[in-house]
Amino acid sequence: MEYSGLERRRYKRMKRPFMTRMRIYQQKTNSGIAQKWDIVRIRNLSADGISFNYHKIIPMGAILEFNIMLPFSDKPVRCLGMVSRVDGNPLDIADPKKIPIYGIAVRFTEIEADKKAIIAKFSQQHNF
Repeated sequence: MEYSGLERRRYKRMKRPFMTRMRIYQQKTNSGIAQKWDIVRIRNLSADGISFNYHKIIPMGAILEFNIMLPFSDKPVRCLGMVSRVDGNPLDIADPKKIPIYGIAVRFTEIEADKKAIIAKFSQQHNF
């Protein structure tokens, strides 16, 4: 299902915005308290990674955990990814009434092959 378009990407990106759950990944904590899930708006999604908007900077190299519920799917795709790019704040943060928004790009590092295939197929069918 590799993408054969003009871009150099291996997989086609779905640019249909929808929400998903994300948190900074922690294998095990001594306290047993896991980080809370945040809801983020996906900018685009492919079988190789995800891009989303967030109100905080997440450091490059950070590992994130996702539960991606694709529209018309009955089970979420659980995967891990590493932050590969952080876009600057497009808003004027000198104005305290404005909330900063950052663009976070993540490359998937742990995703099951069948889940990757589901995302690739979904992206091919729903690129709007």
